[in-house]
Amino acid sequence: MVLINGRDISGITLSDDKKDQYIEINGASYKLAPESKIPTDDPDLPSYQSEEYNEYYKALCFVQDIYEGFKDKEKKKKYLPQWTCEPTKEWEKRIKRTPFHNFFKPAVNGFPGFLSDLQELENLYPDILEYQDDIDLQGNNLISFLWQADLKVIRDGFCGILVDMPRIPRDEEGNKIIKTLADQELVKTPLRPYLVLIDRRNILSVNQRVVNGRLEIERATIKECITVPLGRYGTQEIKRYKTFYCDGRYEVEVIVIQDDKVYAVTIEEGQSDLACFPMVLYSATDINPLEATPPLINLAEKNKAHYELYSEYREVIHKMNAPVPVRIGLLMPGGSNFNELPPMVLGPNSGIDVPENGDFKFVEPSGAVLSTDREELDKLEIAMHQDSLKFLSSGVSQQTATAALLDSAQLSATLSGIARLKKSAIEQIAKLWAGYYGKPELGGTCTVNTDLLKQRLDPQTLTAVSSMVEKGQLSTITFLEILKGGKTLPDEVTPALEVKRLQAEKTAKLKHEQKVLQQQQAMMERQTMAVNQNNQQVNQNNQEQTQSNNPSLEGNVTNS
Repeated sequence: MVLINGRDISGITLSDDKKDQYIEINGASYKLAPESKIPTDDPDLPSYQSEEYNEYYKALCFVQDIYEGFKDKEKKKKYLPQWTCEPTKEWEKRIKRTPFHNFFKPAVNGFPGFLSDLQELENLYPDILEYQDDIDLQGNNLISFLWQADLKVIRDGFCGILVDMPRIPRDEEGNKIIKTLADQELVKTPLRPYLVLIDRRNILSVNQRVVNGRLEIERATIKECITVPLGRYGTQEIKRYKTFYCDGRYEVEVIVIQDDKVYAVTIEEGQSDLACFPMVLYSATDINPLEATPPLINLAEKNKAHYELYSEYREVIHKMNAPVPVRIGLLMPGGSNFNELPPMVLGPNSGIDVPENGDFKFVEPSGAVLSTDREELDKLEIAMHQDSLKFLSSGVSQQTATAALLDSAQLSATLSGIARLKKSAIEQIAKLWAGYYGKPELGGTCTVNTDLLKQRLDPQTLTAVSSMVEKGQLSTITFLEILKGGKTLPDEVTPALEVKRLQAEKTAKLKHEQKVLQQQQAMMERQTMAVNQNNQQVNQNNQEQTQSNNPSLEGNVTNS
């Protein structure tokens, strides 16, 4: 049992009326080292930060600051430094007047959705799919978990995904106590694998080795912050360091201090059922994750430059809206006692007295710099939009056909590389998961949605293909297959189905035309019949009219 200040750290409360924290292990008490006294350059301590970690740590802190958007005052001061000869109060006012427009965070958040659509997980180890709705024992499903992993990868360059499993209780002889499902109900934590997302900043050191020409992880140490109860209502974070080895061993240590001597104490150690390194280092941009640079760090640099330039732009506007009043001739030559000058009162109901030949006016800075700053801000914003899009597309600017073709080829290669790295990482996770059941070979595979890697047809190609169909040089089914491959048709539409629809529409159109023609013919026949009947009636009426006008004709007709 591990105790802090006499209380089990897994208990409900942790009473602490002192400034220092103590941990009890097997009856011995140790004082936990405060954060400020934990060394990071001692290779004999688990808190040691490797050269690779230190190389990228500043960049990681920078992209995290830009992503979070300077929530505290000190961060704003860090990225909006004080100008030369600028009074401190005016500097602080300028910081308050300058909002931070975050272009970096929306760009980072936009990519995980695309990366999530790349994977198709149906062929993974069935046990993973069975627990995919709670893949991390925190209520997150597998898609959401991978989305968070993708976000960390795009922001930081890589992250760690730990495939862990609660320790199965054993008896004194080392035999498993939990053997049936009924036994598992006695344990609070489900005894099955789960995933843990590890931030790159918490992976302090990684030792790698070459095995059969392949680079494998031999040992890695991660920093964890666990929250323990403090008093009745409070909580406190305790830092501990967990080291994993390639043979499945692990150990958990804390840094303690005694007589100004800092050293590590092991609070837990053991052997997992997975006889290999249980963590996958996932990067979507580099084969060796430890050397991965944050992919969008250039966008973060531009966002920082935009913040600084926008502060200058707002300051010029502020100065122009607050011109400086100038009195000329009030201070006599040779006079230097400024305290004897009358106070200056400005307003609609006040006036300024000036001596003879004196003057009063307002002086304001020239606004010429505004147009220059605005132009530079516009250029930066366009560049940031392009940086946020070129990861997936060729950008928003107009391009020549050659440039568009080159960008399309480069984009296709980039997406293919991302797909391969993501596929590899997911398959490694599945292999480790199945390894807890002694079946790593059944981890399964992750397929890639290749339709997402296809490029849309450009207008020139679409026009040329349409012209071939009109000239009879290309069949309709081939034309539809080209549209499908060019991501112009919706996903649910297939060329074969569309051909059937076209044939059905053609048949229906032909029937409709025949029906209309029959209706027109019947109408024409009715009209002809009506005309004939009308003509007959007119002739009969004419004859009757003629006889009524010439009665002799009727007698002649009768005599004859």
